[in-house]
Amino acid sequence: MRRDYTGDLAEGKGVSAEEAVLGGIEPRSDGAAGRGFCIRCAQGERAVPPAGIFLQKGRHGRAGMGRYLSGKVKEFGVRALVVGASGGIGAALVAALRERGEVVGLSRREHGLEVTEEASVAGLLGAFEPGFDLVVVATGALVLDGVGPEKSLRAVTAEGLARQFAVNAVGPALVMKHALRLMPRDRVSRLAVLSARVGSIGDNGLGGWYGYRAAKAALNQLVRTTAVEARRTHPQSVFVALHPGTVETGLAPALRAGHPAVPAEVAAGNLLRVLEGLGPEQSGGFFDWKGEVVPW
Repeated sequence: MRRDYTGDLAEGKGVSAEEAVLGGIEPRSDGAAGRGFCIRCAQGERAVPPAGIFLQKGRHGRAGMGRYLSGKVKEFGVRALVVGASGGIGAALVAALRERGEVVGLSRREHGLEVTEEASVAGLLGAFEPGFDLVVVATGALVLDGVGPEKSLRAVTAEGLARQFAVNAVGPALVMKHALRLMPRDRVSRLAVLSARVGSIGDNGLGGWYGYRAAKAALNQLVRTTAVEARRTHPQSVFVALHPGTVETGLAPALRAGHPAVPAEVAAGNLLRVLEGLGPEQSGGFFDWKGEVVPW
């Protein structure tokens, strides 16, 4: 039996996205009144944010994101968007950013976001109004469909390469394409994409991992090229590729190549510190978790 939440809205109380869906709330008057309604109500059958996040003070189909805190919207200093929020680093970034301001986390697990499908990316990001000070693309994978990185040229396949490029390069590129609209033009705003040192051509002295290396190298070029274009319309924007270091996110020890790993919470803190120190003059760069430049 579904609970009727319309009374809560009539009394001016916020309801979470999950509650709105369960209650079948229509967004027509609720959204206009600045009360919460869900993405699915606003856009048809699109994915829904988890309970605790709702759209507020927006128009039907496009709205600003806010957090549901006992029916009130908390005022934030920084507005951030994390794409890939269910992963180890992504979840840690959401937790850290929640202490600094307003944060929206999107993921495949919670919202059905398929970063390799442009309709999915455009649909979810299209629900938001501009004004995000920070966007972090924390998607990507080394092991895909149970297949790990190639150890030799003999192991390279067309299918494997295509899959690596789709997940680790095409997906983030589509997010950047649709996230640029969300970034303010009149102040500094940052978009960071999680890359990897193994994507560095100049730093490649070991070989192997063909698909992953090539996809991350392509990703770095996509970030660089986006930074050049974005500078024309968003002169204070900062687009960067970041190497988070080796992180404890379930990656098999054998794939860590003997590098010591840090907890995701530590990695998230390192990345945010690096981002805070980067300005428009560093846009288009590739940096590691210490803030040091990684060679292309």
